[in-house]
Amino acid sequence: MSQGKILIVDDSESNAAVMAMHAEAEWENPIITASTIQDAISILNQHNDIVTVISDYNMGEGTGGDLYEFIKKDKPAISFILIAGDDIDTFKGNPLFADLFKENPPAFISKPFEREDFLGPIKHYAGNRLSDGSSRYKKIAIERFLMFNEVLVAAYIKLSDTKFVKILRNDDKFPEETVRKYIKKGVKFLFIEKTEYQKFLKSASKKILSKLSNKKVGIKEKLEFQVHSVDSIHRGLRDLGMSEIAVTLADKSMDTTVNSIKKNKSISGLISKLLLRKNYIYQLSMLTNYLSVAIAEKTDYGSPSSYKKLTMSALLQDLSLENENLAKIVDLNGEAFQKLKPDQKKLVENHPHKTIELLEKVDDFAADSRTIIMEHHERPSGKGFPRGINHLKIAPLSCVFIIAHHFAHRLLTEPMTSETLQSINIELKEHFGKGNFRKAYQGFVKSFKGGK
Repeated sequence: MSQGKILIVDDSESNAAVMAMHAEAEWENPIITASTIQDAISILNQHNDIVTVISDYNMGEGTGGDLYEFIKKDKPAISFILIAGDDIDTFKGNPLFADLFKENPPAFISKPFEREDFLGPIKHYAGNRLSDGSSRYKKIAIERFLMFNEVLVAAYIKLSDTKFVKILRNDDKFPEETVRKYIKKGVKFLFIEKTEYQKFLKSASKKILSKLSNKKVGIKEKLEFQVHSVDSIHRGLRDLGMSEIAVTLADKSMDTTVNSIKKNKSISGLISKLLLRKNYIYQLSMLTNYLSVAIAEKTDYGSPSSYKKLTMSALLQDLSLENENLAKIVDLNGEAFQKLKPDQKKLVENHPHKTIELLEKVDDFAADSRTIIMEHHERPSGKGFPRGINHLKIAPLSCVFIIAHHFAHRLLTEPMTSETLQSINIELKEHFGKGNFRKAYQGFVKSFKGGK
């Protein structure tokens, strides 16, 4: 059966996460998500094996209708299903969507929806091009399991099409410790028995939708939810060897900074953009915060003022980038950058400048934070960007941030194995230990138990 991909398009992280959970539990097919129409079109142009697109109608820039027109014209073989919270009659009467309502069920899903309401149209229009999952187990991405699990369920890993091994019992009070071991081994999915999946799904859906979709929940609560849920940062850092004191200190810095953000309407408005971003940008922001504060605490730069500057910089570093794939590019000489279109290259190269421009009118934004954001892609060798300055000219506090950012990026984009950690340590020791980076690197080593 085909292993064509499913593309889910929604500018709400919470809605996309719930839809992805529903789909991955039903089919073996890979799932891709996009948060903008432009991202979705870019993905469609890059992947020739997408078999179905499920898109929200109301997006921040453009609509699901714009995406549907593109697919009808350029990718007619791909099935398209529209999701909207508006009255279905509004779309039935629109000639653009006439083809979506020719069959029963229509290629349309009304929000809010139950699991079967979501899966039904997909099965009808794309079922013959999708691969059914196990008859006994439901699949879930391992990171989503950690993020949303609030009930005790047994979980398995898949060794073959017919062999599954239980790694968690339904009375395991500390599942995350066990699961993290398998993340380090490269396991991407867990499997839950069908009889327990509904219990898990009900709890997960309730948690994410109530926390991230509720407009009455403030920025502080949303950020705090994200800090404590994204990739289980706390326990992950402890697994890597960071001390309890360092983690607690970074927590305090985040709390102080978020409280400051709440009082500053200009920054608060900008930070709200962060809440719509994809997981990598969330994870990078939060993990860079924890690492940079922990490193600073072990240097002469350790002070509440410095911690706040580092935290603010971590939250806002990629404010001007809308595409998480562009945010992942840290080397202008790398293959990923060279494959970009000219306009995309310009976005990557100029995003530190663009972010600073967005912050120009923000009151009470520290000059050091502006410097950190401007320099966070510079490198000791002078081969970074945007200015290409080296270890003698990069500001000391920026050096702390750059080491944290580099470490965080590699943790998030590579398999978490002992070999990866050894590679990162070697790279930092060889290239980030001179000039203005010397104290920052020493702080990094001291931040982790057994650092050498």
